[in-house]
Amino acid sequence: MTIGGKWAIALLVALFLSLGANLFLGGLFAGGALRGGDAPRPARALAAFLGSLPEEARPLLRESFRSRRPELRAKIAAMAEARGEIAELLARDDLDRARLDAALVKLRARTTEVQALLHEIVAEAMMELPPEVRAKWQARWTPGRWFR
Repeated sequence: MTIGGKWAIALLVALFLSLGANLFLGGLFAGGALRGGDAPRPARALAAFLGSLPEEARPLLRESFRSRRPELRAKIAAMAEARGEIAELLARDDLDRARLDAALVKLRARTTEVQALLHEIVAEAMMELPPEVRAKWQARWTPGRWFR
């Protein structure tokens, strides 16, 4: 089965949005690791993300994130709490593999929730941007750009 026309364009846009949000989150975690393992600062990461946007897109994306701030903060806090549970387990003398695995599953779920919300925020904003603005931002989403 071949996808063509508007469906192909919609699929490409969705794939680019997903890739972008994944790169954004990967950058958050990589930045934290490179800074010595501290928890990443979401506000700093968001500022860097917004700085990568074409100037015309920044106000819309900034407002999109601002409008969902309480929900995003709650999900990031839940993710931090799950990380804290792992930290507590690691400090124990009697580390239990089953409890550690369960805590890692919980962290993975919380991380997925944050990522899904970020995807949703970016996708909603991108749908409002004109094609010429999206085209300016395309280079940031191009595969291989980050690893050359």
